[in-house]
This record gives sequence, C-alpha cells and structure tokens, in this order.
Amino acid sequence: FATADRIARSVGIDPRDPSRLQAGMVYCLHDAAGEGHLLLPAARLFEQASELMKVPTEPLEPALRQLHEAEEVIVEQAPGSPAVYLPHLLKAEQEVAARVLEFASRKMEGAPTPEHTRRWMARRRERDRLPLTEQQVEAICTALTEHICIITGGPGTGKTTLTRLLVRACQAHGRRMALAAPT
Repeated sequence: FATADRIARSVGIDPRDPSRLQAGMVYCLHDAAGEGHLLLPAARLFEQASELMKVPTEPLEPALRQLHEAEEVIVEQAPGSPAVYLPHLLKAEQEVAARVLEFASRKMEGAPTPEHTRRWMARRRERDRLPLTEQQVEAICTALTEHICIITGGPGTGKTTLTRLLVRACQAHGRRMALAAPT
C-alpha cells in the first residue's frame, strides 16, 4: 500500500480520494488478518486507516459503505461497532462454525458419565494434590463426554495444567484425542 500510495500522491491523487481510502481500509483488514484477526470493528478500522493514510476518520465512513456495496468487504452489525470482514475470511469463519456445530451435535458413544469422570477427577486431585477449580473439573468432564471442547483463558489461568490432566484422563478412559493450539 505504501508504495502504491506514494506513487498516487506523486501524480496528484487527492488524499481523500475514495479509491485511496478504500484501498487503505482493505490494506488494514489484510494487515489485521496477518496478525490473526478475522475482522476489525469499524471504529478500530477507521482509527487504523486514519493513522495509515493521515486523514480524518469522517471520509472513511462513505468509503466503507462503497466497499460494502461493491461486496469487497462485509459489514455486520455487532455490539458497540459494526464488524468489518474481508469476504473470504467471513466465509471461512462461517464454515468453521458450521463444522464445529455439526461435530458438537453428534452423539458421543461410549463416553464415561460425568459422575464417573468426577470420581476419577476427585481421586486424581487428591493423589496429585492438584488445585483445580470447579470450572477446570467441569471442562474435563465436558471434554470426556462431548465430541468437542474448546479451552480458552488468559495467561496463568491453568490451561496447560488442565490440558495435561485432560490427556491423562483420556488415556485412563481409553479415549482418542486430537489437540490443537491455534495461538
């Protein structure tokens, strides 16, 4: 973007030209995607594009509407600020959500009961002196009785401890498992 923008500015393209503003916002969305973000709230997109192109945020709103009308971006209503997606990223997110829902709706055959898992957990906690929270115990019960369990949390909240115990629980119950850490 910087190179193309420099060339455009050198030939007299107005800094507020809608094509420039649109290209800058699309660049910001691609840049955010490179950092792992599927979307940007419109307010954040305007801040980033304004900073990138050294323009006020006001002319960005009509430029975003034009991008949306041209289907180069998707704007969805969200709490706080509308969410702005590149179309292929929204489609990917929707496909992943559909697959997760499909997977989660399957009946788990041969799963231990939550009561059995809780008893196993109580013995394990006592034997290994594990300071688990009730949420962590519930997560392990869910992971052993459902097809899918997503464990999230900030640094130091016990995700690694929970994952280690979950692997042990799966092994103890003869369960197959697949782990992913998309960070």
